[in-house]
Amino acid sequence: MPGRFSLESAGAVVMAVELGGPRLDALSDWVPGRRPVLLINRSAPGDRQRFTLAHETGHAVMHDMPGSDAEEQADRFAAELLMPAADIRAALSKPTLEGLLRLKARWRVSAAALLRRAYTLGLISDYAYRRLNTEMSAAGWRSSEPAAFPAEQPRALAHALHQARQRFDDHEIARHTLLLPEQLEPTFGDPAVHD
Repeated sequence: MPGRFSLESAGAVVMAVELGGPRLDALSDWVPGRRPVLLINRSAPGDRQRFTLAHETGHAVMHDMPGSDAEEQADRFAAELLMPAADIRAALSKPTLEGLLRLKARWRVSAAALLRRAYTLGLISDYAYRRLNTEMSAAGWRSSEPAAFPAEQPRALAHALHQARQRFDDHEIARHTLLLPEQLEPTFGDPAVHD
């Protein structure tokens, strides 16, 4: 199941940053001939971040220009990437809230994404989809789902910061990156993860 590390291995630059609140999940820049840059909302739960990264990857591989159905296409791409129909269909045939939490732990996506996947694959009716969404809302899962798991941490920029510190002090690195020294680790990540 792809995440930040596989995106970074493919050449993308991924940064976990504060994006000014919980409503904005990510920003991305995919300029042809340059490394793609994805800014992911640090305050979003790990399951949501994974889907968001897959969604942004979908835009990168399918869309040169925004279109009226681009968001839906990117969601479908992310769903198939993270929850391939051939692999997940049987597990989603009769979803319950408890069952969705078990699947969440295995597939590392939100229970809401799993429920949506069951619906888009035609495994549950409109009524069942609405009923389970209502149950999720009543249980308070819209603001915070149970069975949370930690977000993956980007490594490439933290590694770059570690390497730069072998030759330069933080003031010089900050000057070249147009940051303050105290902004280096919040921007580039914890260099302790550089392995």
